[in-house]
Amino acid sequence: MSKRLKVAIYALLVLSLAAASPAAEVVFSDLDLGRESDLVFQVSTDAAALGRYRTAVHADLDDETVRPLTFFPEDVVYLPALGQVQVRNRLTTVRLDPRTGTFRELEQISPVARGEEIKTGLLTPTVASPDGRYVVTQVKSSPGYASLVLRDTTNGEEYVVAERVERSFRERPARFSPDGRHFVYSYDGKLFSFQVERFREGRLLDEEHRRIGYGSIRNARWSDSNRLYVVQGRLVHRLETSELFTRSLYRNVIDQAEVVGRLPMSFDGAFDEFWVGPNSDLILIDRGGRQLFLSMIGERRAGESARGLPMLHLPPESSVETALWSGDNVITVLVTTEREGTTIGSVRRIVVDDSLEDLTFTRLEADSATRGISRSPGGAHVALLTDDRVVVRRHDDWRQADEFEADRPVTIQWIDNDRLFVADRSVLSVESLNGNGRNILGFTQADRIGFDPAERRHIQLGRGEFSATVDEDRFDVRRSRVRFSEPRSVSERYRVYLDTLSSRSYRNHILVRRLEAVETSPLLAFPEKRYEPFPEEDETVSFTTFSHGSRVRAREVALVVNAVHGSDGLTDVLRALDRYSFEATFFVNGDFLRRNPDAARTIAESGHEIGNLFSSYLDLTDAAIGVTERFVRQGLAETEDLYFEVTGEELSLLWHAPYYNTSGLVLDAAEEAGYQYVGRDVDTLDRAPRFTAEGTDPLYRPTAALIDRIIERKKPGSIIDVTLGVPGEDTAVGGRPDYLFQRLDVLFSSLVSRGYSVVPVSTLIERAR
Repeated sequence: MSKRLKVAIYALLVLSLAAASPAAEVVFSDLDLGRESDLVFQVSTDAAALGRYRTAVHADLDDETVRPLTFFPEDVVYLPALGQVQVRNRLTTVRLDPRTGTFRELEQISPVARGEEIKTGLLTPTVASPDGRYVVTQVKSSPGYASLVLRDTTNGEEYVVAERVERSFRERPARFSPDGRHFVYSYDGKLFSFQVERFREGRLLDEEHRRIGYGSIRNARWSDSNRLYVVQGRLVHRLETSELFTRSLYRNVIDQAEVVGRLPMSFDGAFDEFWVGPNSDLILIDRGGRQLFLSMIGERRAGESARGLPMLHLPPESSVETALWSGDNVITVLVTTEREGTTIGSVRRIVVDDSLEDLTFTRLEADSATRGISRSPGGAHVALLTDDRVVVRRHDDWRQADEFEADRPVTIQWIDNDRLFVADRSVLSVESLNGNGRNILGFTQADRIGFDPAERRHIQLGRGEFSATVDEDRFDVRRSRVRFSEPRSVSERYRVYLDTLSSRSYRNHILVRRLEAVETSPLLAFPEKRYEPFPEEDETVSFTTFSHGSRVRAREVALVVNAVHGSDGLTDVLRALDRYSFEATFFVNGDFLRRNPDAARTIAESGHEIGNLFSSYLDLTDAAIGVTERFVRQGLAETEDLYFEVTGEELSLLWHAPYYNTSGLVLDAAEEAGYQYVGRDVDTLDRAPRFTAEGTDPLYRPTAALIDRIIERKKPGSIIDVTLGVPGEDTAVGGRPDYLFQRLDVLFSSLVSRGYSVVPVSTLIERAR
């Protein structure tokens, strides 16, 4: 065999593997035909942060209906007005009644029931009204943008609330008032209200008359008493729901709202979050995961201009996930921190005395592995979610009241003061406090699905030591194992089989052969759109200024994370990469190492590839600097030594110049020092602030537009850069309304849907060679 032929065969093999093994796939398996028209099977899907899971599904081939029989809890909310738990995933949305043990699929909003394909990547966030009738969600219109849609779960009708809304997996798209009569939403840096009752009556005002003010969804929050609090700059505003209509003739409702507080510092809706106390006299501010502080509002602040209480400083690279506030001014906060390549949760308590003169901050070491917290309706207990159990503690003294073992629990929701809904990777259950029993409502996954061996009429599920027989709207769950009939794919009227798909997000799909009609058709909708094709020819790769890899060997891109000045966004980047199990390449600058040693250690512990971004951030092509070969080698060596001093680790021999500005002299000097230069072919422009001292920055684009641009320009082998920190933060007008590092999960979702994965730069280099 000639050398040329061997090379060609190898290239074809690489191409076929790349086409057959995208980052996330839907896989069907375990087909089994019942006695009549019943077919059961399993679907394996990837839920990004939650990993892969399998859903057991039943199809009636006569009626052409499909319904999932296991409900993996990608998203769970309790609807108190209905007394039901809503469980949602990428196949279905169901509501379970803990009192009767029954379940009901919301066919009007369930993807499979609506004939939609099963999506990969992260699940699009939604929010349900308290009475469960309405759901607000985003419907993608481009990689970076979506339409905000209001869906009626009773009839499936949809209303487009807004278009060109920035896509986000970071938070829910709207916030309903506790009574469900209003919700607020935001896009393009503006806040709006939506009156549900006026919408039902056909009297909804135009959006321009529903504008509250400026900011993101984080700038607004409802109190338990249906008042809307909006923070803009340093001012805290309060609005009664009636004012959302009566003052709608003003261009910004907030301009006429009551000012109830003044913060010691300005609120940034891109990073900060806030909570209002149940007594409406205190506001808790999360300063981008760096500090927590309390400030007086309402009558408490009478005569005070901007009085704040002591701050709680959080560990580096932290974020505040939840704050639970009791009527006696005890605040329980869940904080997550990036350490040694993993996310670690810890619980902190803030106790405020009645005079508001003193605060007590406590970190609860016993709960350092907590991944979620939830407070009972009456406030007497707090449930904590850990890796293998749910722990219930008394709110007043934090003593343990109960605990329940679970199979890697995913979420918890209180039903009432004595019962807790727990969803783990095996079952959905209601746990009663004080040893009053456990009620298993259904399975989240099944090891096996099939039929009874006697008549092949009854559908059965098995999971570990439990089994269940499926009724129309409930499961008969038993702590015992059952026998299954041997699976079959042929009956008197049907034959079913799996057919392999290529270059799509489905690895295979189910085909049904109707013997009497002599026809074959797919059981479910599958993606008609194939993954993007490879170019017909490869492009020349320069290893002197490696700006991209091979265009034909794999659907892969490299993400380069530049750490230059600030560390803002590092937690967002690491968590987005972790959710998708992607690896990136970080480049650290000497200035960053000196200013952010803790962040540098976090990067070193993350396990990602790390390269050199020179000792100082300056333009190496600037004639005024007088760059020499010695200067270049010394700048690279200084960064190596400083990185080792800070982290105890060594940098890889990858580098790129500040601003990506380089010259032949600079490249030659670095190559002699053993370095491989890394360029880029997709400039994200994420480093451009919205404003400069001269006005709007000409390079500025909203983050959603940046994502559209990246997806349009990327190719196999592309190198895409993202920069940490706030651009222009040392100026009075610096910063952006939002940041690319906060929306990497949106970018990754768009890449995955096109068959791409994200790899380190070194992987692109190896493939290109």
